[in-house]
Amino acid sequence: RVGLLGVCDGVVLSVADNGIGFDASHAQALFSPFKRLVLAREFDGLGTGLAQAARAAERLGGWLWADGSPGQGARFQLFLPTPSSAVATAGASTLPAGPTLEH
Repeated sequence: RVGLLGVCDGVVLSVADNGIGFDASHAQALFSPFKRLVLAREFDGLGTGLAQAARAAERLGGWLWADGSPGQGARFQLFLPTPSSAVATAGASTLPAGPTLEH
């Protein structure tokens, strides 16, 4: 499922699936480079895609976060500020509070 929601200072893109999911207590690890929550032999990839996406979102003044449950799928959401709010808040901490992404 894919959704797009307009919020006061930007937009939120949401992508959800009914895949293997993950334990929500490990959500931050998803955004660390080369960290994987599953064995490498189970799924292709290097473990860098979500880390790169999170860094790109941060550079644009937004953030990326995830929630899920094992066996119940996952939902990834991306907040991006509208261009006018991104310019007005560049370097300021007035964007809506979001999760802190570790590098």
